[in-house]
Amino acid sequence: MGNFYYSYRDSATNNPTVMNAFYAPYSNFIALPSGIFGYPYYKYGRIDSINYGGIGTVIGHEISHAFDTSGRKYDHIGNKRNWWTNETLYKYAEKAQCFIDQYNNFTDPLSPVKANGRVTLKENIADNGGVKSAFKAFRLHLALSGEYFSYRKRLPELPASPEQLFFLGYASIWCTNMSDELAKRYNEFDSHSPSKIRVNVPLSNFKEFAKAFKCKAGSPMNPIHKCNLW
Repeated sequence: MGNFYYSYRDSATNNPTVMNAFYAPYSNFIALPSGIFGYPYYKYGRIDSINYGGIGTVIGHEISHAFDTSGRKYDHIGNKRNWWTNETLYKYAEKAQCFIDQYNNFTDPLSPVKANGRVTLKENIADNGGVKSAFKAFRLHLALSGEYFSYRKRLPELPASPEQLFFLGYASIWCTNMSDELAKRYNEFDSHSPSKIRVNVPLSNFKEFAKAFKCKAGSPMNPIHKCNLW
């Protein structure tokens, strides 16, 4: 426990104003500075569906990093040990290639910036895993709390289901507005995909999104061939 405390205290993740989250494989912990518990990720009193779509997907994203090619090098207590079998590594590489190709081929007619599927692979996989795990947690929350129908009472003028609000909450955390030149500069060194891609591609891989918005099979947001890892 002492090592855990000091490794966190002395790290760059201990600034409470940082609006970000971090996973440290060497200690197997997630750092959530207080700065991220604000708009658009989280707001006290806001309906749960949007908070789950916001801060919930961020937490799910960081948890997913425990199971990527960096997380595999450390065990559950932070010891440096490869705990994947060769078969697991092979299957991971096989499924990861699907994501690489998918992100490389994504085009946005309104933006000159494209994702590098290989450079952004770990973050892309974490985005996909984060959405799925947060949605699963949200569904469990609805089942245990019995709040499904209360959403209609709290938002009578908004024709959106709890599931749709979850996905809208997720999309809202990546809402950005920057010039093409600035977007290109960010894309040169950022290990994450551009914001629009971080929204559209993970959701297009998730059948629950297509179900919530009734996306036609074979459409851009409900392709026949989807990439999945876990």
